[in-house]
Amino acid sequence: MEFGKLALDSATDRAATVAALVMAGGIGAIVAGALRMVAALIPYDPASVALELLYGAIDVAFLLALLGLTLGFSHRLGRVGTAAALVAAIAIASIIGPDAQKFGVDFYQAGAAVFAIALAVIGGALAGRRVLVWPALLWTLSIICGMIALVTNGAIMTMLAGLMLGAGTIGAGLSMVRAVRA
Repeated sequence: MEFGKLALDSATDRAATVAALVMAGGIGAIVAGALRMVAALIPYDPASVALELLYGAIDVAFLLALLGLTLGFSHRLGRVGTAAALVAAIAIASIIGPDAQKFGVDFYQAGAAVFAIALAVIGGALAGRRVLVWPALLWTLSIICGMIALVTNGAIMTMLAGLMLGAGTIGAGLSMVRAVRA
């Protein structure tokens, strides 16, 4: 390989690489969704190292899922969906690691909310093109449950939001894996 030249010299190499990344993203989405659903059922304890490790694993898996989702459906995202994917990636990056509160802002809560909203926008962009309709619906319902939970301080709505976010992400992951295998 020459300096400055891409290692992927053929369309076949590029397609195989994209397929591998989409497959990894699909598996990451299934893992992220399943772990998020489990986490929704565990009472939050900020002093729990195990729970922080679980959330860290979920966030990394969501980042991988987002990569696969963006690569796999880039031709259908449009400008709004692509912008939402960038915002979602930044939001995930902001919440990986210890929960930080600076300047009166809970960066985990803010990042998680921005990520969920961006994911719903991505879902809307794809559902408008008749792709990932059920995951998009679940992601949107997750946002609605999360907003109700904020207003009512309701633990059940918070749990439902996490379950729907997880279920939608599993659905998207299964679609990515099926698409690569086809």
